[in-house]
Order: sequence, then structure tokens, then C-alpha cells
Amino acid sequence: MQPMYRLDDVSGYLGSDESDDSGDSAVVGTEQMPLGRLHAKMYISEHWSRLTEDRVIIGSANATGPAFSRNVEFLVEMRGHRKKFGIERFLDDLGELAIPYETGGGAEPDREEDVQRRLDDAVRAVAEARFRVKVQAIGAGPEEGYDLLIVTDEPVGIAAGYTATVSVLGFDSRTMPLTNGERFDGRCRGVSLTQITPLLVVTATDGERTSTSVVIAELDNAPDGRLDAIVAEQLDTPDKFLKFALLMLNFGDRALAGEVLRGGREDSGSRQSSGLLPGSLLDTVLQALATNPEALAELDAVVQAMGKRRKNDANPANEQSTFDWDAFNGFWAEVSAAQKDSGGEVTRYVADDHVGGLTDFQRASVDHVINRFYKDGARRFLVADETGLGKTRVARGVIARSIEHLQDDDTVGRIDVVYICANADLAQQNLVKLNVTGSPERRFANRLTLLPLYANGLDEPTEGGRKRINLVSFTPGTSFDLGNTEGTAIERAVLYQAMCEIYALDGWGRRTALRIFQGGVRSLERFRRVYVDNWAAPALADGIHEPILDKFDEKLAAVDEDGWSLDDEWSSLLDDIGRRTELSPELDERRWRFVGAPASGHGPGERRNS
Repeated sequence: MQPMYRLDDVSGYLGSDESDDSGDSAVVGTEQMPLGRLHAKMYISEHWSRLTEDRVIIGSANATGPAFSRNVEFLVEMRGHRKKFGIERFLDDLGELAIPYETGGGAEPDREEDVQRRLDDAVRAVAEARFRVKVQAIGAGPEEGYDLLIVTDEPVGIAAGYTATVSVLGFDSRTMPLTNGERFDGRCRGVSLTQITPLLVVTATDGERTSTSVVIAELDNAPDGRLDAIVAEQLDTPDKFLKFALLMLNFGDRALAGEVLRGGREDSGSRQSSGLLPGSLLDTVLQALATNPEALAELDAVVQAMGKRRKNDANPANEQSTFDWDAFNGFWAEVSAAQKDSGGEVTRYVADDHVGGLTDFQRASVDHVINRFYKDGARRFLVADETGLGKTRVARGVIARSIEHLQDDDTVGRIDVVYICANADLAQQNLVKLNVTGSPERRFANRLTLLPLYANGLDEPTEGGRKRINLVSFTPGTSFDLGNTEGTAIERAVLYQAMCEIYALDGWGRRTALRIFQGGVRSLERFRRVYVDNWAAPALADGIHEPILDKFDEKLAAVDEDGWSLDDEWSSLLDDIGRRTELSPELDERRWRFVGAPASGHGPGERRNS
């Protein structure tokens, strides 16, 4: 085991190289900051094989279980050769700043810590209950407020010796008691539109100590405009709104984002605004009218919510401002009208408006790829370069230039960009970088088998008359290496919906189909409620995308060399299971084999996997 070290507490004092007559270091114009107050952590990991890169992780997480399993922490990971990232390299660089740290070990567990751990476990067990928040309007309009109904679909589990409560975040005084083994049904009365939230505070206590956890419930029947109203409530000064508008209309422009956030920081004691509309915002609005009217439509919803808020506020905080709201409202009315009038005209996509800051060699790479694709007729192209030289930025440029080219191709109905990434987390991170439209024209699915959940939205019309642009991501491990398994519960729920639609199932036929696709979910009711009713059915309310359904139906009808098809096995399985409440081992095995799990034995049912 490697020896342990810690940093000398006084190593972080800041000073100059100059000394006074006493020989003491002079600290001029800076605060003395002992490194003992530094809260960052660094973890260095050496792999047993020198062929594998060593890892250095720097960030906020303590070396505890909660830090790496429950807490929200921020860390940066670096990987490299042992000469640069090994333990000895860092100890050599730290020099005398690192002093040996003697570990204890063998101490008796602290009783207080054990009691707190059990209490934390109790509150986590309560938080695992599936909470839902249902919104009910009190009157005809949002001004009269709403009631929030908090319910659980399953009994709440509370460990012996503890009591628990739940409250809506922001309403700590309105706690509602939970009962062990019973479903919860409570109500938080009289909340405003902006106070509606899916966040609940769960609290457990043993009579002396208390532990809390915030859970995200499912929010049902949320009123339209809730999020716009929440944003409008935060934009309580002209400067805040102007910054928000600049950032929203220039989504993805990091340089402008930095400029907006650095410049014009509002003084806490001042609410003054220098004029009607800064030139940078006016330019941005005019550009958005031509290239990104969808973003203007979204911003308009926020402006309308701000107007309602000011109208309902008897003493608006902004009245002391020199900002001319009447003049702004007149200007915005013209912008809104122009945005709506542009609906009949096709707004062109201009790549340069969305891709800026490329270096000369990155731009040259983009130009070469585009020429190979659309002049030379190449079907594929590999861009290979060293780490850090901007392959993602080149990909962003290629996407933007391709959209610009394809918008004039009458043979292309919509523009689909398919991004294949090693893992889902990296895909979500890079999708933001690759979104070159400046608007939410993208869909994400990490499994190809879940494409039916998103396919109907791929053809949705866009404002401004432009072709639909879709950015779809898949991961190879879950999309192209399907293996020989029963799949995930949500995948089976999609298959269930497809079979119900193709065979027009109802009544006992639907229940039998549920039995077939239940897989390893512990109860039929849970599979129906959680995966079918809450996931697949709402997403497929308009039916499965017709081309997908037609291809699936074609595969069901395909006959093998023995004259047997999946359609035959499905009909046989429906009849044999029927209204049975218990399945024989043979029927249970046929059910699993039909869905795709490994089979043993013989018979026509094992010839195909779905």
C-alpha cells in the first residue's frame, strides 16, 4: 500500500518575494489564505498494467460512500502516462508541501454516526416511493391559484422506530404525515402558478434527530405557461431580461455568453437601465427574424408572462427604473407581428450564423469533407486527428454546411443527423455541442429499439417553413449489439403496443399480451402501470410510426424454411395462454423465448426471437 500524505497547512499563504528588515515575508495587497482551508480533493490511481493510462481526479468529492453514490459533486478526470500522471510524479512536484499522514484504523464505530446512518437509510427508503403531484385549478383562471394533490401509487415503507412527513418544496410549514404500509393521499392548497413544482421534501425522524431528502415527483396536469411564468418571475429587472434575451437568441454562442455574463453585471443597489434596447440585442432580434424565428416565438411567451406579472403586481419593483416599458412593449409587438408574418415564407438556414470560431485548418477540413460529399459523391469520410485539435468542432461545421446544402435539395423531405457515440452520458454532452440550429430541433434515444417512441416527432412541421432538422443519437452497445435477451421493460412495452395495434387486441387479448411481454417485472400490474401506461402509451398515443409498423408487420409474417412464422407462434401463444391465471413451465418458457430470451428444449416456439 502506498504511504499517505497531506499538504502543509501554511503552504497556501500568498506573498511577495520581498522581505522587510525583520526577514519576515511581506504580504502586500492580498489576503493571507492558508491552504488548510482548501476543500478540493485529488485522487491518483495507478493501474497494475503500465499499458493502461493512470487517472487523476480533482474535485469536491470526499472519499466517502455518499460522495460517490448520492451527492451532487463536480470533478475533473485526467488520464495519461505514468510519467505525467503517476503518484511519484505528483509527490515529486509537491516536494516539501506533502508531509506523511499517519492513518489510524481499528477504531470502534461511532454510535452517533451509526444512528445517523440508519436515519438517513430510513428517509431514503421513504423517498423511494413513487410520488405523483396532480395539479387542480381552484377557479377559472390562474389568478385564483391551484391545489396540489400528492399521491403514491404504492404503499410507503417506513422503518420501525421512525416517523416521516412530506411537504411541497417551498411550503415547509405544510408538512403532511406518512403512514407505514399505506398509500399516501394529501393536498397542498392555494399555490400560485410559479409555485407549482414536482419537488417534494421527505423528512424522517427518530424523535431526536431529523433527516431530509428532496425527491422529484411526476407532475400531472401542469398548466400551460408554467415554466414561462417561472422564468418571468426571475427576470425582475430590465438588465436581467436583456441578458436573458441575448443568451436565448444566441444559444450555443459561447463567446457571446461569456461577454453577456461578464459585462453589465447589475449593481445590487441599482435598477437603472441605460436605454430602450442595447444595439447588440437589436441586432440579434433582427437577425433572429431572418434565421431563427422559432427562438423569437419562445422568447415571446416569456415576454407575455412578464407582462401579466407586471399587470398583476401592484408595486412592480421596476417602476423606479428609467427603462421605458411602454416603448419596449410597442417595439416587441412589432417584432411579434413580423415573426408571425414570416410564417408563410421559408427562412433560409445560414451555416455561418451558427458556426463561428473555427480555426483555418478546421474550416479547411469542413470544406474538404463537404466537397467530397456533395461534389465528388463520397458516401463516407473519416476525420482523424490528435486529441484536442477540434474534431467535434469540425463535425459541427460539417453538420451546419450539410444542412445549408440539403435545404435546397427537393429530393430531401427532412434532414436527419445520426450521431453514434460510445456511451449515453457522452452523447448527451456532445449533442449540445452539435446542435447547430440554435433551437430544440433534436431528439435523443440511446437505443435503436426505442426509436418508435420518437419517430412521430421527426416529421413535425417547423416554424419559418424550414425543413425539419433532427439530431438523433445511438450507442453501439445498446443499439447494434442486441444479443439474445428479453430486452428492457420499456422495450417490451413498445413491443406490446405494436402487437396490440397490428392485431387490434382488446379485452382478454390485451391482458394475455401483457403476460407475454411482462418479462422479469415483478407483477403484471406494475408492468402495465409503470412501463405501458406511463411510458409507451402516452408516447405512442397517435400510433406507431407507419413505416416502422409496416416493416415490423412484414417481419412477423416472414416464413422460415419449416413454414413457420412469428405470426403463427404469436397466435398459438395467445390461444394457449388465454385466460389462464397460472402458466405451466412449458408456456412460461415459450413466452420467454418469443420475446427473445435464451431457449432450451424443442418445438416451433423456439425457432424465432422477436
